[in-house]
Amino acid sequence: MVPTRTLDQILEALEQTRSLDGLQTASEAVRGHFDVRHIVYHWVDSAGDQYGCGTYSIAWQERYLSQKYLRIDPVVSGCYQRFHPVDWKRLD
Repeated sequence: MVPTRTLDQILEALEQTRSLDGLQTASEAVRGHFDVRHIVYHWVDSAGDQYGCGTYSIAWQERYLSQKYLRIDPVVSGCYQRFHPVDWKRLD
């Protein structure tokens, strides 16, 4: 059994990561810490390139992209209106 890390330990590891794999590991740790099904970290750089990681299955990720759900996803739309992390429960 993998020992549960405290949020401070997770955030410290996140701060030190220098790779997408490290970000993925931190995302999985946050999911476990808060006992939620899924978590997604998505960002757009200054050139407009998009990156992300999360805990959804590969099958769902492929469907999401192939169906172009990104264009109609209300969470994504809400996130484009904010700079800081978004609590999905607060989106209209």
